[in-house]
Formats: sequence, structure tokens, C-alpha cells
Amino acid sequence: LRLLERNRMPSAAIVAASLTLAASESPERVFVPVAEARQLIVAGATVIDARAGRAEAPYLPQAVVVDWMSFRDGWLRTGRLDDDLEDVRRRLERLGVTSEGPVVVYGSMADGWGDEGRIWWMLRYLGHEQVFIVDGGVAAWQRAGLPTSDRAAKPKRRGDLRISTLRKLRADWRRVDALRKREDARVVDVRRKDEFDGATPFWSPRGGHVPGSVNLYWADFIGRDGTLLPRDAIRNTLAGAGIEPQH
Repeated sequence: LRLLERNRMPSAAIVAASLTLAASESPERVFVPVAEARQLIVAGATVIDARAGRAEAPYLPQAVVVDWMSFRDGWLRTGRLDDDLEDVRRRLERLGVTSEGPVVVYGSMADGWGDEGRIWWMLRYLGHEQVFIVDGGVAAWQRAGLPTSDRAAKPKRRGDLRISTLRKLRADWRRVDALRKREDARVVDVRRKDEFDGATPFWSPRGGHVPGSVNLYWADFIGRDGTLLPRDAIRNTLAGAGIEPQH
């Protein structure tokens, strides 16, 4: 399963996180319940609110608002991560991200655009080993009656981030083109069905999809309560699309 970087919506990253849980036997955890997220925050985790321009109160305690699009290669306005990883590292350090401490990322989950998944992907690709997404986002946090803030925080420390990129988490068009031709691989398009069929509601320069790709809308992996569907439900959905763990 491969991540595809998108022009506008970062949904590929959040669905890839879902697929990681469903299709991998790796002990790595991506989504954590709000109770565990709170424990991490109390222990000093860096907290990132990924809602960017849509961020509003309430905020999780100590949350710093981050816009994933500010880390793009802005000149061409594409969804690609900036190639200047040293600059990316410095900016993340100014946000308080450190290699030695966990990062808790949250967004609006079902009501968002998948922004939290893009932040998760970026940090994991850069080699950070302790990055977690709050399952259910800010709504689940509120339902649990946990403490909130009426304003976003400012970073209280400068982090120390060491970069060691995980190449397997990134695919350029050449790699995708090669993978789509293999029997043991699947390319997953996580956009809406109308986009898959050629619509361009978000001003994409060209409609359509990668030949041979499978369409699985990312929001369909999120339940009515805004949290990630149970593992078995995700596995069944993937199996129905012909995707097995070896992919």
C-alpha cells in the first residue's frame, strides 16, 4: 500500500494510516483513544492541531496550530513535500517537535479533510517514531469531557529533530506507474467517487485516476461517531476491493 501525495486534499495520508492498522501485522500504532492521548499530553508530548485555517476553539491543551500546506513545495503549489528537508526540520523544531518525545496530532476527523493524516505522514516519513493521531479528533475529546483551551498555544520550547527518511512511505509517479502493473500490488485512490470518475471540484488541473487503481473513499473508514471503524470492518472493506495484507 502506497501513499500518493495530492494537490489539495491530504486524505491519502489518513486512509493510509487506516490501512496500516488493518492490513499490517506491525506493532506500530497510529490512532489512539482520547484517554491515551491525554496521558501523552500530560507527560509532555508536542500537540499539533492540524485544522489550520479552520481551527477554532476549543483546542486541546498546549496545541499549536499547523497548516500542512505550509510544508509543500510552494512554488508549484502542488501537494509534494518541500524538497528542502533541512528547512522543514528547522520549522518543525520551532514548533517544539523533538525526536525524543511523542507528537499527538488531531483534527476534525470525519468533518475535516484528513489534515491530521498528512501531518502524521510527514513526521513518520522524516523518521519520527512516536507520532499519534487522536481517534475521533476534537469532537471525541469534547465528548469525553476532557480539559480544553479557548486559544491555541505558542511553542514553549525548541525541539531537536533528527531526520532519517523512511523511503517506503513515499512514492513518486514512476514508482506508482511501476506498481500499478504488478499483480501483487494495489494503487488506492482515496478521493470521492466523482473525482475518481473525472470530476475536478477542487480545481485539479486534470480529471481522472491512475489506470488500474481502486477507489476507496477515505471518509468511509470513519464511523458515525467520527472515530476510526473497527479493525474487522476495515479488513472487510479492503478485502471487498481485492486488497489483502500482502499488498
